Amino acid sequence: MFHIPIIVAGVAIRAACKHMQDQDRKKKADTTIDLRWTGSITVARPLPSVRASIGDYLLVRGFRLHNRRGGVQLYRRGNQSISRLPCNRDVPWTDVPVLLGVALSKHKGVAVVSLSISGSQSTKFGESVADFFAEHAEMELDGAVEFLNQGMETPRSKPPPPPPRDTTLDEDLTLLGLTRGFSWDQLQSAYRAACRKYHPDRLVGVEPDVVKLAERHFTQITAAYQRLRVRVPQPQAS
Repeated sequence: MFHIPIIVAGVAIRAACKHMQDQDRKKKADTTIDLRWTGSITVARPLPSVRASIGDYLLVRGFRLHNRRGGVQLYRRGNQSISRLPCNRDVPWTDVPVLLGVALSKHKGVAVVSLSISGSQSTKFGESVADFFAEHAEMELDGAVEFLNQGMETPRSKPPPPPPRDTTLDEDLTLLGLTRGFSWDQLQSAYRAACRKYHPDRLVGVEPDVVKLAERHFTQITAAYQRLRVRVPQPQAS
């Protein structure tokens, strides 16, 4: 009997410690930062040639010209529907929403390419993303250096083809009646509607051939839903 208060006190202390740890983790998760990385390349080639090559390289890498401000060209890349990183799924670097600024100049007869990569203002970035961001931004610069050093210049009249369109994504969107840029809530609503319409358990009194077609279609819809749900961030729990 004399040990009961001690046991109760020990449980209370552990619970309090766990609560404090949870609060600390939540504070760290809620902390957001502005991400920006800068670098430069010097190339012993004519400036127009370098400008053309950099444009081709960024096109191959999935960047799209967004705007021009003075002598700076601004490019965008990534999944703009991602509102926060990190999120509850792995996001490849090419899907991270970023803005890339490119400025070209000439110094002592040598072309200088200045690059600035920053996180999209529409996305909140946690502190834990900083190292990942800096590492992959550095890799973008290394790729540009290798591209320029190899002299891989494509004529402007025939630029490299854009990355192949993801036909699987288009098929999945069609199955669920969605369009690109869909939200998590729209995906859930479309899937629930498809379940109500095609789930075999709801096809009571229907001919067997029709049931088999519905089962096949429902299997395709479920597979499409599983693929699409990893493409869109879930709402953060409040």
